[in-house]
Amino acid sequence: VEVCAVVGFPLGAMRLGSLLRETADAIEGGAAEIDMVIPLGFVKDGDWTQARSYVEAVRSTMPAAATLKVILEAALLSDAELVDACKVAVAAGAEFVKTSTGFNAAGGATVHAVRLMRQTVGPDVGVKAAGGIRTLGDALAMVDAGANRLGMSATRAVASELGLQA
Repeated sequence: VEVCAVVGFPLGAMRLGSLLRETADAIEGGAAEIDMVIPLGFVKDGDWTQARSYVEAVRSTMPAAATLKVILEAALLSDAELVDACKVAVAAGAEFVKTSTGFNAAGGATVHAVRLMRQTVGPDVGVKAAGGIRTLGDALAMVDAGANRLGMSATRAVASELGLQA
């Protein structure tokens, strides 16, 4: 199992230098994957140049073999913002776009968001559904909508529904 670290948590609202130090520290500590929260202030302001510059800077701090997932906090975004955020993340070098931190009161993954993200990024970029996936039905719905990774704190419950022990 590879180590993954989240940076810019929970809203991506930090100075770029701090974000890059956090990323470098995580990589130095053994992280092979970085989940970066896109700066939501830039996204909500439509400042796509700044949003992209943050994602590009984090990507450039990481080894080429490391995986970058950009958390978009889809429940806080309009469909148009979600599409644009996906495009920015991919253009800036992300291998995955991710629905949610799982900690925002607005909600986590939805079938609608996952489907829209998959349509936007196409087949060559990963889509990770995270936040609020608590049952086998939830998990299967996300995969059916286009997610190829799931983030779940309810893994034990879902495994139990499958007759497995977690």
